Amino acid sequence: MKKHIPNLFTLLNVCGGCLAICLAFDNEFLLACICILLSATFDFLDGFLAKRLNVQSELGAQLDSLADMVTFGLAPSFIALNLVLQSEGLAYYVLPLFFIPLNSAIRLARFNVTDSSQNTSFIGLPTPANALFILSISLLFFKYQNEISIPNIDLIYVAVLSLSSFLMVSKIKFMSFKTKNLKLNDNKHLYFFLFFSLMTIIISLLMLKYYFILPIILLLYFIISIIKNSKNEV
Repeated sequence: MKKHIPNLFTLLNVCGGCLAICLAFDNEFLLACICILLSATFDFLDGFLAKRLNVQSELGAQLDSLADMVTFGLAPSFIALNLVLQSEGLAYYVLPLFFIPLNSAIRLARFNVTDSSQNTSFIGLPTPANALFILSISLLFFKYQNEISIPNIDLIYVAVLSLSSFLMVSKIKFMSFKTKNLKLNDNKHLYFFLFFSLMTIIISLLMLKYYFILPIILLLYFIISIIKNSKNEV
């Protein structure tokens, strides 16, 4: 019975992704995003419990990848698609529909065959991180698209999502939160990220700008990862 506990959380992950897709088609974008955030929690718990209970298996690994494809590949693309359709940007609907799930599939497959080499860093943007980025940008787009007059805002929105999806299949090394130790010198980029993330949360809450918390934190993650990657190559 114990060995099935992580898989239960993986299936909850899938359920959240499927519900997010249904809510996206009902134009319930905020609820759809909340479902994906809950699924991200389940995605963390299934791996955490598998290690703590020592019940890791090949079945669990493959099930986790399939769940991530639904929740972090398909569901965000449907949210983006329906947002663009709502704003009448019909000419660009194929970009979020195809680039996000296709690159997510490639990213997940590549992770499965190179997992051992991705302990201290991820090769390419992790699929859950890309999904969270899509959610954060989509929420901003949903909230402010009618308040801010920006020419071709639909095209900009889709272009940003397309770029982030291609980061998943890039060779850029993104920071992992797995550490060999807690020494400051060995984890300075991680501590730098955590410090400024905390400052972002505090300042955004004080200014009542909740929608900006996740985009700024993820932008910090991108920038710090790229800086760390460039220094390692020097």
